[in-house]
Amino acid sequence: QNFLNVKREEIGRRINDLLEGNIREIVGQMRLEDMVKDRKAFSEKVQENAVPDLARYGLELVTFNVQNFTDVDDKIIKAWTGHPHLRVIGNDCGFEEKIARVLKEISHVLGVPQPIEVERKYLVDVVGEIAGGNVSDIHQTYLLPVDGKERRLRMRGENGHNVYFLTTKIRLAADRNYEHECQIDENQYKELLQEANPEKRTIYKRRCCFLWENQYFELDKFIEPEIGHYLLEIEDAEDPATVKFPPFLRILEDVTGDPAYYNSNIAKR
Repeated sequence: QNFLNVKREEIGRRINDLLEGNIREIVGQMRLEDMVKDRKAFSEKVQENAVPDLARYGLELVTFNVQNFTDVDDKIIKAWTGHPHLRVIGNDCGFEEKIARVLKEISHVLGVPQPIEVERKYLVDVVGEIAGGNVSDIHQTYLLPVDGKERRLRMRGENGHNVYFLTTKIRLAADRNYEHECQIDENQYKELLQEANPEKRTIYKRRCCFLWENQYFELDKFIEPEIGHYLLEIEDAEDPATVKFPPFLRILEDVTGDPAYYNSNIAKR
């Protein structure tokens, strides 16, 4: 590369972008714990990665030191916990596998090839404090079906603000659903309420969403109608043996596929 007639500020910006790219690549390959414990190893990896790129500019990296690390994961997780499509890609694999996992999750949420929801349900009791959970109130109303498809309305409230969703669902198997969800406005929500299924009552439940061991949990307390215990849902847990339950929950029963615990059946009058 030739820096002739290039301003000093532009040269600095290019070099900064190059180094940031190399740092991000190494961050993607290492666990935060390892980087914090061995900053020297992290610095050496970045330096080894950056030297060939800098050489193309005719530059030499003499030294590269890391002063400290700031973990912003907790702030990010707190901001997103409660979102219906939160996914966590852990640091238990290499960079290429992380990218593959990200692409898989994006494809799933976008419905490519189709939005198949895989979920497991457990009947549980809460035996301790849930730290860092996001709590919201949900009103769930089932509409008259169209072409055999289950339709439901949701109003989710948090801190005095409500958001509204219309969901169409087809059950494919005990733990698999075809699901399409879209956000609607308050007026659309009120209009669609006119199509409520008279055979089903509106469900009112309080949901606590939280992360544990890089797994995203949704814990529902049914206020109306009551079901006696909490219902725990975990998405994308095809193998129940991989689920790591937090110590503040007592698992009573795996009710995945049990029609008695389908929300649509709980809503029946």
